[in-house]
Amino acid sequence: MYVIQQFLWWSFFKSVSLAFNLKPMEISTFFKISYGLYTVCTEFNGVKGGYIANTVFQVTAEPPRLAISCSKNNFTYNLLKQARKFTISVLHQNASSQLVGDFGYKSGRDISKFDAHQFKKGELNIPIITEGCVAYFECEIDYEFEVDTHVLFVGQVKAAELLSSSQEPMTYA
Repeated sequence: MYVIQQFLWWSFFKSVSLAFNLKPMEISTFFKISYGLYTVCTEFNGVKGGYIANTVFQVTAEPPRLAISCSKNNFTYNLLKQARKFTISVLHQNASSQLVGDFGYKSGRDISKFDAHQFKKGELNIPIITEGCVAYFECEIDYEFEVDTHVLFVGQVKAAELLSSSQEPMTYA
């Protein structure tokens, strides 16, 4: 899993450094920010989409709201805009490299990511990845904010479940 995490970072920083002409010393500061890894999924008119996210955070406690970041180039972006709901599954430290690879490096335009992985549908009737996860949240989108190449979607939590209390969430810096 360490190799996957390092590749994620390398891919991100290569694109950042090219886009903003940052010096290597400046780029290394980003390695000090800690993240988790999550699958974000949705479905609209029978079309499922999902991706690996490292930007998920709680916005409010009452009502409970979580925010996600999604690239406008992501296949799932248009599905999120139309469906107005999403799920977040918190990956655990032993999540498979195939799960991370399928949802992190392949496009839903090219493959059906859900064929090879365990998921269920919950209260919002959209996919929830259960394989390799410690918990999940189901959210309805209340707000969205465009930030250059990405959109922050803020969703009110409608349901949540702890899947494993013995596994630790996957994090990296």
